[in-house]
Amino acid sequence: MSRTARVAITVVVVEVGLALLWLYLARYGMQHPDSVTSDFQGRVGSVFGMAMGAILGVSVVLLLAARRKDRSTR
Repeated sequence: MSRTARVAITVVVVEVGLALLWLYLARYGMQHPDSVTSDFQGRVGSVFGMAMGAILGVSVVLLLAARRKDRSTR
């Protein structure tokens, strides 16, 4: 398996993990409104949106580096 494929699979797994955690926290906030702050949903959305965007931004650089490394080893 090439480095590019491994990086792509890793990025997808991390993004799906973050999305599942985001969904869990969003559901928790809806099911327990008395135990969270009033801006809980906004904060969770903001934090996870920023984290997922940052990981996607870094993943572009990682994918390009892995692609270049794959080409140089051939």
